[in-house]
Amino acid sequence: MPAHLIHDVYGRTYDVNQHKKNREDDYLTLTETLSFLNYNDYDYVRLRDIARHKLITPCFYFDGYVGSFRGDSDHGFYTEVIAGYFTYRSLTEEICSNEDYMKLPNDGVTIYSILEKRTAEYVDHDDVFLFYDKPQGLKDAEQFKLTHIGAGEIRFSKRALDSYVASLANTSQDDTPVQNDSELLAKLENAQTDNDKLNARLNKASEIYRQNKSEIEELKAQLEKANADSAELKEQLNKANAALADKPADDLQLNGIAKYNADKSYVISTSQAFASYIWSMDAEKVIRTGDMVQQVRHVMHNVAPNLLPDDKAIRDWLSGIAPDYAKKAGKTPKNAPNEISLIMKK
Repeated sequence: MPAHLIHDVYGRTYDVNQHKKNREDDYLTLTETLSFLNYNDYDYVRLRDIARHKLITPCFYFDGYVGSFRGDSDHGFYTEVIAGYFTYRSLTEEICSNEDYMKLPNDGVTIYSILEKRTAEYVDHDDVFLFYDKPQGLKDAEQFKLTHIGAGEIRFSKRALDSYVASLANTSQDDTPVQNDSELLAKLENAQTDNDKLNARLNKASEIYRQNKSEIEELKAQLEKANADSAELKEQLNKANAALADKPADDLQLNGIAKYNADKSYVISTSQAFASYIWSMDAEKVIRTGDMVQQVRHVMHNVAPNLLPDDKAIRDWLSGIAPDYAKKAGKTPKNAPNEISLIMKK
C-alpha cells in the first residue's frame, strides 16, 4: 500500500495527501469571489443562484473540536480536533449580507474539506457538531455546541470557482440548443425544491421528538405506576377473598365488611389511575372534572356497579389529582367535544 494511504479504525482507506491539496487551495470571501467573477457582472443574487444549482458550494472555516454520534451505545459521542471548511444545506441562502450571524442547523453540518486533523478517524462527513472546548458527554455536547457563525465567514473554493469558469467556457463552445440548458435547470430547481421540503419535514419531526422525549418517558412512568398500583390492589382483594373462604361461618359478617372495604378501595384507586392517565393524554386541555366523572362512572360501571356512589363522591375521589384547567368554574368550553376524544401527546 502506498505510504500516503492509511486505514481508519473501521478498516477504510484514507488518503492523507488530500490534506495537502486542501492547503494548496485558496478560499475566497464573498467580496473576493464577486471580484473574481466581476467580468460577467455578478452580484449577491446571481452568486446565490449558481450556488442553489450546486455549481459552486459555500463553506466556512472552523478550527476546534468536531463531534458526531457513532450510532452505538459502546462509543456514544466521538470528538476529534479538526481544522477545515464546513458547509450545510441552507448556507446557500445566507449569501446576501456580511453583517449578520448565521444560525447553524440543529442536526449538524457537513465537512467540506479538512486542512489538519489528529487521526484518520473522520472519513464520514455528515451531521457533525462544532465545539470550541471538548464536551464531557452528551449533556455538554447539547449545551455547548456552536449554534451561530458570522455571515462574513462564508468562503468559496478557488479551485471550485476555476472549474465553474471553465465549465462556462465549455458551454459557450457547445452546439447544444440553449433550450436544453433551460430545461435541465428547471428540472434541477424542481428537484431541489422537493428535496428541501423533505428535509424540512425531517427536521421538524426530529425537533418534535427531542422536545417530547422527556414527556413521553414521564407518561410511561406514570402508566407503569398506575398498573403496579392496580395489580397490588387486585392482589390484596384476592388475599381478602381467600381469607374469607377459610374463615368459619361465624366470622363471615366481619370478613364481608373487610371485603367491601377492599373492593371500594380498589374501585377508588383504579378510578383515580384511569382519570390521571386520560388527563395526561389531554393535549387540548378541554376535559373538565364533571366530564371526567361521567367517563369514570361509565367505565367503572362494568367493573363494580354495586360499589359506585353518586357523582359528588366520584368528584371527591378526583379532586386531588385533577389538573388546574379541569377545575375551572363556568360552562364547558364551546370547542369541547360532546364525547371525550383525545389527541395523544407524543
